[in-house]
Amino acid sequence: MKSREACLHRLVDKWLAPATVLHVRVVRSGRMPAQRARFVYIETATPAGPRGMFFFRHQDGCWRVFPPHDVRPSLGIDALAA
Repeated sequence: MKSREACLHRLVDKWLAPATVLHVRVVRSGRMPAQRARFVYIETATPAGPRGMFFFRHQDGCWRVFPPHDVRPSLGIDALAA
């Protein structure tokens, strides 16, 4: 079972949804070109004005507020020991 942080709804509540939020909507969604990772831009309407934030889905299925790292070629000692 995935952790509570994996749920996009919970992250939106944590980062963007204080008691004064009037509306929450997905403004943009898609995939990042390099990693093909999914992202969404969610915007909230508050009395102070709109605010928004990007959320990124990682390979483990969890949503986070930072993008996944690029996979880079690496050479480790394991490859040399074989």
